[in-house]
Amino acid sequence: KDVKVSPIGVLEGHKDGIESVAASEEGLIATGSWDKSINLWSLDSGEGNENGPESKKQKGSNSKATKQGAVESMKLKSTLTGHTGCVSDVRWSHDTPQHLFSASWDHTVHQWDVATSASIQSHIGNKALYCMDLQIEGGQVAMGGASKLIHLWDPRVSGARTSSGTMTLSSHTHWISSVKWCPHSANHLVSGSYDGSVKVWDIRATVPL
Repeated sequence: KDVKVSPIGVLEGHKDGIESVAASEEGLIATGSWDKSINLWSLDSGEGNENGPESKKQKGSNSKATKQGAVESMKLKSTLTGHTGCVSDVRWSHDTPQHLFSASWDHTVHQWDVATSASIQSHIGNKALYCMDLQIEGGQVAMGGASKLIHLWDPRVSGARTSSGTMTLSSHTHWISSVKWCPHSANHLVSGSYDGSVKVWDIRATVPL
């Protein structure tokens, strides 16, 4: 017998398609969109931006209705703007809960302080970025996209708003579609590509394992 599962919440506010979603341990959801913005949503229905597009719907909902199966419209807390292309990936910092990273087709990665809605640092590449991941231990950002290269950037090293990648990994022959750090080793990274291959890297070397 099929089990029907219904959503308990709806996030409405973007003006175009959603490309990326990330949830924080602090109860925030970040969504990146083709409308070039990042929306931050609070899972606590008692907090948020009262002027958000879902505020009127929120006022008409209550916890009792939600428990009975009604779909509750979550609170829009804030919107981060600064990208000039699709926001392709969003990731919460493992070390600093109020910091969020975003990658975009505009060739940039931004590090945001969500408490102030400000971009505090950015990396500028030369091709559209489709994916990104953060080391659990170490702080480096791995990113990939249309350049066929994996770029590694350590935002702790740079004190400027812009910087070059600290390292590039080259072996794929087509766009990079996915990157993921190994949760048990800060030196190992996995990448997927439109060339049909998945490669495992030890970043202490320049070629995949």
